[in-house]
Amino acid sequence: MSDVKRKPEVTEEDIWKEPVVAFLITKIPYYSKGPNGRERKYAVNCYPITFDWEGATSNDTGVELEEEERVLGIIPAPPGSFLVMGFPPGDDVAVKLGYEFSGASNPDWKEELARKSKENQLTNW
Repeated sequence: MSDVKRKPEVTEEDIWKEPVVAFLITKIPYYSKGPNGRERKYAVNCYPITFDWEGATSNDTGVELEEEERVLGIIPAPPGSFLVMGFPPGDDVAVKLGYEFSGASNPDWKEELARKSKENQLTNW
């Protein structure tokens, strides 16, 4: 019998979803080279606002704006929008797997967690 330990399999209990309630829309200036020299342009960012079971954003989803970043508005999330999180097997640090939206194609979250777990093993050896 081999003394190599097998990693536990990913299960549904390792994965959970937290509702996305809204999206914060911001703009931030950046500069690019154009035909008339340096041109000021704007990038638009969309930050999801999630709430956990305690009703607060305790999962590090708070948004820190850059000094020149400005809020354009807040729009409600479509019903059935979730942040998907998981614990890789043998790890006690949660990872963000992605977002799930009703009516959209979504990945197999167990496969996604297994993939992220494998990536972590390769980068943390």
